[in-house]
Amino acid sequence: MSTYNTLERKHAASIEAIRSCQSLHVEHSAIGDLEEGFDELPDPEEYNRDWRGLQLDATMVEQPLRFSQLNIHWQTRDPLPKFSGEYSIPPAGEILLQLPDPISADLKDHFQRDFLGQLRRIDSAYRSSLGFISCLRMTPLTSPIEVWFAAMENIGQSQYPSGYVRLDLDYHGYMEALLLTKGFHGWQFLFADLAFGSGEGTYIVEGVRRALETLPSLFPHEDFTELQRRLEARL
Repeated sequence: MSTYNTLERKHAASIEAIRSCQSLHVEHSAIGDLEEGFDELPDPEEYNRDWRGLQLDATMVEQPLRFSQLNIHWQTRDPLPKFSGEYSIPPAGEILLQLPDPISADLKDHFQRDFLGQLRRIDSAYRSSLGFISCLRMTPLTSPIEVWFAAMENIGQSQYPSGYVRLDLDYHGYMEALLLTKGFHGWQFLFADLAFGSGEGTYIVEGVRRALETLPSLFPHEDFTELQRRLEARL
């Protein structure tokens, strides 16, 4: 029987900490059984011929999240300020088996069509209607593999489809960030090259601010300094 790796132990404990927090109402949560990790699966090019030469990050192979399901959706209880969070992490095999977003075939711009075709989901706002999705950009000869975030907003660079921004994280860094943020809505913007005060992204700043003002009191043994610094740098 497989045992949890270090990252999996941390995530199981984090889910339990959220469930146990009396100030948070958990709408839904689940931790599934362990499945195969990236090191137990065929090479990526066996799933997609365009992935020939693609090298998975060493930390992805060494510390994958193998749960058949790992998800949670929560919100604050009164009298706390209103904010919420959620995440849903697919196992390694599901990431590699995903097909491109069907919308990519309808794009006339070749670069944007190719870009969307390279994305594979590693997280999503699975119960709310926010439409947040985080993806790996599966491009050969790129290390580490890029992580991109999609939101239903007019953000990002002009050559990319609207709503997509690259995050200053790799796969492992993203999964580590989830442990601290608890998946509060909008946390990904703290790792994007985006200024909240620029007119783009201002819609999310209040929720992010509320989360970073409140979470330290709910989880006093965790250090939110870096996230607070990132927020200030984007105001």
